[in-house]
Parts: sequence; structure tokens; C-alpha cells
Amino acid sequence: MSEYITIAGIVQFDPRTRTAGNKQVRDVVIRTIGSSKNFSVTLWPEKDHITVNKGDFLVCDGKYSQSVGQNKDGEQDRKSTRLNSSHVSES
Repeated sequence: MSEYITIAGIVQFDPRTRTAGNKQVRDVVIRTIGSSKNFSVTLWPEKDHITVNKGDFLVCDGKYSQSVGQNKDGEQDRKSTRLNSSHVSES
């Protein structure tokens, strides 16, 4: 079962590009409004017409996953959430 989420927030850094599945994608980090959580968002080539820069406001939804990081003592110290965007809106 896939989990979907909608987030709205401010882009924290300029987008980074990488290759995923033989496609060029953009990764952005969004700090959400209200909860102040950071989300890593993958923007697929279908969204290339949308210009995204640091400081922009974005609304995204799509399938997401979470992973937990550990510090050197083996204790949980942070949670990472990645969103594969299916819809993106800018303003």
C-alpha cells in the first residue's frame, strides 16, 4: 500500500540535479509551513516547465517514504522523508 501526502512550504536550497531511471530529476528540500519539518522532494522531468529556486513557495503531493538515521552510538537521531511528486504548484 502506498502512502500519499500533500505538503506546502518554502524551498530551502537551490535544486540539485541527478539521474534516476535514465532521467534527469531535480531534488529540492522544502520546509513545511506549520510543522517546520524538512521534506526532500524529487521533481521528475514532466515538471521541467516549473522553475524552482531557493526561497520559492511550493505545494506538492505524491507518494512518500521515510527512513531513520542513526548516530555513532546506534541511537535514532533523525528521520528523513522523501516525496516523489506527482503534482507541483508554485506561486
